[in-house]
Amino acid sequence: MKKIFACMGVCLLNVLFLGDLAQANREDPLFKQFPQNYEFSLKNGEKVLLPFHIYKGQSVFLGGYADLKILTEYLKPHHVVPAPLSANLGLIGVYIINYMDTVIGPYHEIFVMVAIRQNHSPMPDLMKTYFGLLSTYAPFLKTLLGTESENIGFFAWKLWVDTDIALRVGHEVWGYPKSIANIDVDIKSHSTRFQVGDQNGMILAGGFKRYLPLVHIFPLRMDFYSTTPRDIQQTTGRALVNGRFSLHYVGGNDHFEFNSQNSWGKIFRDVQFQPLFWQHIENLRSVVLMPN
Repeated sequence: MKKIFACMGVCLLNVLFLGDLAQANREDPLFKQFPQNYEFSLKNGEKVLLPFHIYKGQSVFLGGYADLKILTEYLKPHHVVPAPLSANLGLIGVYIINYMDTVIGPYHEIFVMVAIRQNHSPMPDLMKTYFGLLSTYAPFLKTLLGTESENIGFFAWKLWVDTDIALRVGHEVWGYPKSIANIDVDIKSHSTRFQVGDQNGMILAGGFKRYLPLVHIFPLRMDFYSTTPRDIQQTTGRALVNGRFSLHYVGGNDHFEFNSQNSWGKIFRDVQFQPLFWQHIENLRSVVLMPN
């Protein structure tokens, strides 16, 4: 119990006093720490410098509950295990991103991910799972908590993008299950609206609005691993994300919808997805390392 309160105290100090010191441009220390020192050749002959640098973006992460048993069955073919939030619930996230400046230019992305356990040991203590999730937001906790934190990563279940090069880089470097789609994203400081669709119509859509006059006072420092499906090539890669964020519960005026006639709409229906919170991220900078 003492260690729990110590962790909470350190997190509070981090929020109140450390701040977000990085510059929101190509001189950010994050990019100097992980310089682009490898040239990857795509199948069409184009070259891409890696690690992958995202210099500026804004995003919303919509998180919610899903039926753990059904989710486990869906993920079995990919040899990954969802992290339990309770005996019956797992966590699915829908990441809505406007990449304003990246090494391959601007593009939009809708990213469906699942919190997963990175080992297949017997069912962990649920508190260890929560500590593991918290450690992705506060990487220093991994050292502080040690064996009391479950090693949590994310499964990159599905991604939609709206540029051809974003599609090819995702496929060829990491094996991300990306598809080209029509993406409409409008992210503002107080609200977000998005829709992704293809030739058959809408796939996913949503809208979120906050009413409290909060600013993005919380510094974001994420460090996590994501695993891709076995459909293209299964890899595990590390991503680091900096920015500022605010966190909000899904309210009565917010909405998330899916087309149940679409395969992905059916998945959201089957796993009984229940949106719970949304995280607004501004001044996003990120580095995605080469896969293992």
